[in-house]
Amino acid sequence: VIENAFDIGSVQMIWGQTLYLLAEVIAIPPTGVLMRVFTLRRLFLGGLLAFTLASIACANSGGFAELLVGRVAEGFAGGVLIPIVFTSIFLLFPPGFQQSVAVTVAGFLAVLAPTLGPLIGGWLTDHYSWHWLFYVNVVPGVFGLYFGLYALPKQAMHMDEIKRLDYFSLLLLAVGLSALLIGLKYAPRSGWLEPFVLGCFGLAWGSLYWLWKRPNPVIMFHL
Repeated sequence: VIENAFDIGSVQMIWGQTLYLLAEVIAIPPTGVLMRVFTLRRLFLGGLLAFTLASIACANSGGFAELLVGRVAEGFAGGVLIPIVFTSIFLLFPPGFQQSVAVTVAGFLAVLAPTLGPLIGGWLTDHYSWHWLFYVNVVPGVFGLYFGLYALPKQAMHMDEIKRLDYFSLLLLAVGLSALLIGLKYAPRSGWLEPFVLGCFGLAWGSLYWLWKRPNPVIMFHL
């Protein structure tokens, strides 16, 4: 349906999901240090607000390029929210029964979302329009902002922590993961030994190997 709306081919359409995943995997590693800098509460509210606004922007896209920009913003915000949600469970619920139930519910919802997503998306597209694939995120986003505003503890920011972020390691990680994901996307379609695919895998290996050799590159992963 989106292909027809923007008059694009299936190959171009793949980039909508690919760019979302790229932004998501790039956003996850530095979330730990960003959480220390901006605090759990501010980062959660900011990430959820960004995701909700990006969903609205995607629904109101006037062209495919605008949709791609919105998907990148969605993916980055979603990547920030993934580790925050599970971190919040261990901070908000005491060890024992409550924490176990919370982890179980969060894990169940994490598995349920990609399972029901295509079914709900197909139903919304058939009965309404493709715009509702993104508008459906607005109501949960508003409720999440409301409860996060009152449930998450207030803490002081630590801007000095951002100096510890290894920006070059982050760049290497972004390049490596992006090249790996693009290679895996194109390999089944173009062939695993195609020069472009091999080039992607080579760039991924080189970037991640260089990252591994850097002194203490995992500082950005620490929570």
